[in-house]
Amino acid sequence: MNKENKVKILIAYHKPSVLLKNELYIPIHVGRSVATQKSKDGLLTKKDYKWLMKNLVGDDTGENISLLNRYLCELTALYWAWKNYDKIGNPDYIGLMHYRRHLIFNAKDIKDFKKHRIFDCYKFADFRDLYGKNGCEELDDIYNLISKYDIIHAETIKHTQTVREQFAGLKRVPFCLNPKIFDNVIFRIKRDKPEYVPAMELYLEQKQHYWFNCFIMSKELFFEYADFVFDILLKEHEVINYENYSVSAKRCLGFISERLLGIFITKKVIFDGKTIKHLPLAFIENTDKYQTLYFKKFLNKLKILINKIKRVNFLIKYILVTLD
Repeated sequence: MNKENKVKILIAYHKPSVLLKNELYIPIHVGRSVATQKSKDGLLTKKDYKWLMKNLVGDDTGENISLLNRYLCELTALYWAWKNYDKIGNPDYIGLMHYRRHLIFNAKDIKDFKKHRIFDCYKFADFRDLYGKNGCEELDDIYNLISKYDIIHAETIKHTQTVREQFAGLKRVPFCLNPKIFDNVIFRIKRDKPEYVPAMELYLEQKQHYWFNCFIMSKELFFEYADFVFDILLKEHEVINYENYSVSAKRCLGFISERLLGIFITKKVIFDGKTIKHLPLAFIENTDKYQTLYFKKFLNKLKILINKIKRVNFLIKYILVTLD
């Protein structure tokens, strides 16, 4: 697979973190139009805002819905990519990951890491722990893996409740989501997207959940997905009265978007015969660093350090043998 401009993965940021940026990854500042307003994490400092403006592309250029980020979360990055596809090089595959959640392309030694108690992701202390020990050293390996499938997604979450039951439970603290909004979305699908109804009915009653909006799709499927999800979500957004909603409750459509992705994938894989690959998902615990992580450069430094350690160990052993 010719990797040039073939695959692009957006990394969604809403605050400063280790900057992931190379020919594969595009860091994008989500909600840039409302970045100076209070969010679930409070207010950005001037230093943080300046860093985001300097280092990341914003979701507020061209045709965009950046203003809706407080309601749609990382979906504003996907909308921007959909409507400004030429700005990211018109790739054959497009993906989305988050500043602290990453698909693990090379899962060697993954058994050495524990899973997050709630989210079922593999916990990594920081980015060096992930990319220094488990990452693919060659981007070609990642490109070749992606090219074999129509869809790549994080491993599904095995839950004790069905998708429908689990979402209904999110009406409680700390989420405080209104389950009636989900009911309205289901009604819209039945009325406006009948071709998705069989997949929706199957997915909502199963206990394998697609969470986190971390995926990669072929361009053809991505455009189909974007047309489906934004047609539903934006129409529903227009009729919701958010007055007296908490900051978390206002994000209801963002949470629903994960369920819509599950419905879309179910349709494409189960009913349309598309291929899918599930990858482990990493949860990065420490992200608060102002630095750029260039993978090849970092890996080269890591190899140099390892070689130095080996030489020192050899020298110590040689001295000890000589002394004997």
